[in-house]
Amino acid sequence: MTTTLPACRFTFDDSPAFDGFSHGNTWNGFDNVAVTPAMRDKIACYFEQLGDSESATALREIPAIEGGDLISLGWGYTTTIVRDTTWRSEFPDFPAATMPEIPAGFADTSWHNDACPSFTSDACELRLWVDFLDPAQREHPESKSRFYLQPQRAGVEISGDGLLSNDWQEVLAFIAAKRETLAAAPPYALGALGKYGVRHVVRGTALICEVPCPPAGYRVRPIEERRAERDYIAQTIVEALNAYGR
Repeated sequence: MTTTLPACRFTFDDSPAFDGFSHGNTWNGFDNVAVTPAMRDKIACYFEQLGDSESATALREIPAIEGGDLISLGWGYTTTIVRDTTWRSEFPDFPAATMPEIPAGFADTSWHNDACPSFTSDACELRLWVDFLDPAQREHPESKSRFYLQPQRAGVEISGDGLLSNDWQEVLAFIAAKRETLAAAPPYALGALGKYGVRHVVRGTALICEVPCPPAGYRVRPIEERRAERDYIAQTIVEALNAYGR
């Protein structure tokens, strides 16, 4: 795919940032952007995880720009281009000397509406929150934990093991263990599951199938319902994988 539009990152209100391309103009004060089909599917999945199936369906129905492969989200969506925000710009009162060295692979996802700086690793499916060293500067001064590792996928909290700690070495050890677990997990063959739109299986402490484009008639479960039934769903996936062969 080739395009003359400059690359950018953008958000929908308080959403995580997505990769796209800028049209170079605005609509009602919002930045007009375009995305690849793969990114459009990722954004649709994000809305589905929030329970907004109507927005997800509308996104998937947008045709590609005539003569190209990109899908325009301009002139209708409340998209805002992220302009080099960092924890320093979002939290200017955060003492730089108290910020620990962030592990490799964690992107700066800090936002001034949050309580403190944050950094996200898609590979580890973790969001790392780093609160102020001085409890008096925290949104919740009574909190005993300065660091929080939050399980997250595509900007949405997911079930799984997280960590609240006041010990930075414990945080690093948790991240290292998560990476080792994911790296050591054996691969699975998808077999006939591919016909249901399954893109791949993520191994680790949980078995997860990603379905970027649900087939016709597929009902996206509300997040509360999916969490309550996750054991049943996971067992069903395992049985299907065993049936089709690993």
